[in-house]
Amino acid sequence: MSHLGDVTVPENHAIIAIRSARVNEAFVRRAIASVFAMCAFAFVACAEREARALYERAQQHVERGEYALAVELLDRIVAEHPEGETARRAREERTLYVGLAAAVDTYAVRRVNDGIVRTARALYLHRGRHGAWPAQLSELRGVETVDPWGRVLRYAIKPRGRGFVLGSYGADGAPGGSGENADRFVEDGRFVDRPSVQP
Repeated sequence: MSHLGDVTVPENHAIIAIRSARVNEAFVRRAIASVFAMCAFAFVACAEREARALYERAQQHVERGEYALAVELLDRIVAEHPEGETARRAREERTLYVGLAAAVDTYAVRRVNDGIVRTARALYLHRGRHGAWPAQLSELRGVETVDPWGRVLRYAIKPRGRGFVLGSYGADGAPGGSGENADRFVEDGRFVDRPSVQP
């Protein structure tokens, strides 16, 4: 140490050591920050790649008409990778595919209801022309009497010819059930929960 009057001044090597320590400390802080930034960038890039892979799988389900499965994958993207372009696209498309999934689920039900209504009209036309209900649905002309699952509609004439029961046991072909498996029956021209006669 040198003394200049009342002031003590460190030697040159001491000043250089202090400055060097401060430079090294700043360098280390910047290096650590850079490493953290690179790790964060790599993590985000990896997460976006994973999100894109899920998105591609969702699109494959869409191409096959499996909208409910596509929605599950889009929900997973939003939950697991909420940031990024892929999550934004997933949020936008989810609403569309939810609607399409619902339409697919109800399509067969609408078809069976429409088929039952058309066949019931044909039954009334037959009775008007011939004075009696047909003994079998095969006597009807120009009407499809098969449900969406490939089974002939169930048909029965009520005792003494006082009406008819017409319908389908749904996708599973068995009495009872819900959704696509629900029974759909018309009795005397009106949809009923349980027909009075089992066809």
